[in-house]
Amino acid sequence: EARQKFESALKEAETRKGFPPELLTAVGRANVESKNGDYNYAIQKLDNATDKGKDPYIYILLGDAYRLAGRGEGGGDAYQSYNKILKDEPNYAPAYMSLAKIFESQKNWSYVLKYLLDAVSKDPSYTKGYYELFYYYFYRKNYDEAEKYLVKYIDSKKPVTEVADEYLYAQLCWARKDFKCAIQKAESVVNALGTDTKPKIYRLLADAGYQDSNYELAKKYSDLFFERKNPDDVLLTDYENRADI
Repeated sequence: EARQKFESALKEAETRKGFPPELLTAVGRANVESKNGDYNYAIQKLDNATDKGKDPYIYILLGDAYRLAGRGEGGGDAYQSYNKILKDEPNYAPAYMSLAKIFESQKNWSYVLKYLLDAVSKDPSYTKGYYELFYYYFYRKNYDEAEKYLVKYIDSKKPVTEVADEYLYAQLCWARKDFKCAIQKAESVVNALGTDTKPKIYRLLADAGYQDSNYELAKKYSDLFFERKNPDDVLLTDYENRADI
């Protein structure tokens, strides 16, 4: 049904010169970004769009479609599509990010790191690259490097500020057992969001309070967690922590 709608829209927009590249791109993007997308159909439309313009974003989408269709291995179609951009625009950071994603799917971590670092070195304002680098080091428990890239991530968005970044910082502080820092950062999220605060933030605060021997604070946030939680989100450790508190 979705494909029929795409074909109908394309047919209505067709001219003597063919289909508008922006519409072909939109059809391709819709399939690439959908969990149930038809990736081979996206490849067909995006490949057609690349003949009509040199927008690097089209090649990113085409490479993503190849990768999702299982054509990203080794020097495959996805790899070639991303590198085609870099021949003309060697500083185009999203292409390096996409190359990192190929190697991430292969668990080839040295190349993941290489391409993430390439992305931010070629474009120091590339916010997404710093975000990925933060988590790259965070999951490897290299918290000093994780903090370095978290700060760069936050700075790259200025003057825009987001309360979610304080939660990222709270997670980092909790992971390295700086519980006072974790409490400070997480409480700033609670103060900003009020009743819209997600239960996971109360969970972090309850545990951080307990670990910091601040049992009154731990109980306060444990109570709030169990008041606001979704039953499906409760873990066994939530009950264990509450018993300890």
